[in-house]
Amino acid sequence: MRQHVLVTNAALDEAVIDGEKRIILRGVIGPVDLRKLLIGPYQKKTHSNTKIRRLCQGVLNGDRLPDIECGMRGESFESTPDGKFLLYNPIYVIDGLQRKMALTATNGRYPEVLCTVGIVINFGTTEAWERARFEKLATDRTAVAPAVILRNAAKDNKIAKAIYDMTTDDKDCILYNRITWDQHEMAGEVVRANVLYQVISLLHAWRIAPASTKPHSLVMTVNEIADSIGDGVMLGNARKFFELVDHFWGFRQTQRRDGMIQIRPAFLYVMAELMATMTIFWDGSSLNDNPKVRRLKPKLGITPKLKDWLAPNRDARALILSYYKRELNKGRTAPLDEQPIKSKREEQQTGGAA
Repeated sequence: MRQHVLVTNAALDEAVIDGEKRIILRGVIGPVDLRKLLIGPYQKKTHSNTKIRRLCQGVLNGDRLPDIECGMRGESFESTPDGKFLLYNPIYVIDGLQRKMALTATNGRYPEVLCTVGIVINFGTTEAWERARFEKLATDRTAVAPAVILRNAAKDNKIAKAIYDMTTDDKDCILYNRITWDQHEMAGEVVRANVLYQVISLLHAWRIAPASTKPHSLVMTVNEIADSIGDGVMLGNARKFFELVDHFWGFRQTQRRDGMIQIRPAFLYVMAELMATMTIFWDGSSLNDNPKVRRLKPKLGITPKLKDWLAPNRDARALILSYYKRELNKGRTAPLDEQPIKSKREEQQTGGAA
């Protein structure tokens, strides 16, 4: 017999999903066939063991878990009069992966426990459709980390893919294996993907005004930056920024468990703002990483005052920015030149970046 997934007590239904009329299948799936459901690359790769254990306990207590939603990449099936459907195309979990994991784990340990769950299957899906549906549904469930959405954006967006590849494929890049692209960070990862995107946005604020910090807006912003100054220049600036962070404060060997200030988002944001503002850091559209810039290191130390300003729940970015500008200008007969940073309103009034 052909490989198939069996759904029982099932019936076809018509539903409006994301504004589109679709024929779907509603039914019940058991643990044997749950194991046959596939996991797409858009899914979280790390999960909360605590939540999965809680779901397992719920199953043991007789709780009925919410339906799992899936996408079948095709429309090949057979049905019987008693409500059984044999589905022959690959089926991917869109919403409910942790429920699937909990049910199969419970069945493996307690085979006598009934481990069925309701299932909704969309026919004729694609990876892109499933990914969009996954992100929409996730906003109403356990929140999907912005890093996961940004990782998924790399599937369809050239610039997002270039940023992702720089941190996962380029072993010479200081950011290699240091960026979290999943729900939870893994060993060695110290900066989340959305923080990297915001740093790139703030670093180029003199060129393209930063917009929303939501993942899809961040993707739009980095695309505008790349259109303005070129992909290679933008990526090169991101690399140079973190190389300078390493030179001034240390980055390469820093681990998240160390609790070091220089990998905190608030500190990275204010450093990006500082470098965006001061012309000494720039040579045209490229971030300078030359001896003159590197000699600024003694003036960019982390003092006890800065540590206090960076205490949790304090928003002291303006204070830190002002402090560092004063330090950089100490002993100079003329202050370092500053370049204006565009606001989004100014950009709209002038019709975009120059």
